[in-house]
Amino acid sequence: MVLTELMVKMMRPPTARRIEITDDLAPGLVLRVSRLGAKSWSVKYKVPGEGGVTSTGRPKKGASRRLTLGTWPAMSLADARDAAATAGRQAATGADPRRARVQSASNSVAAVAETMLKQAKISSAPN
Repeated sequence: MVLTELMVKMMRPPTARRIEITDDLAPGLVLRVSRLGAKSWSVKYKVPGEGGVTSTGRPKKGASRRLTLGTWPAMSLADARDAAATAGRQAATGADPRRARVQSASNSVAAVAETMLKQAKISSAPN
């Protein structure tokens, strides 16, 4: 199914359990809708080479993985498609997008420590 922003907006929560709808325009992109109506984007992918090598020397694809991209409406359909394409390109080159995301995240220990120091300086500054 080709998702549109209006379809995502009008999607009703399921009655029984969470549902997953794939987007035909972005390989691996999935919209998850919970029973409470929360909508989130994720991408499913496999990293070549994680599963070892075949007897002919070709890399096996590893296990299927999922990366949560964000929630709707904070992340639009267009942004989710872009993020899914980026994750797919990373996986195709043999890099796990989850690891790349952790390494470039702004919530690294150094970034968190720097933020805490800035907040401490602000709160201790004389008024």
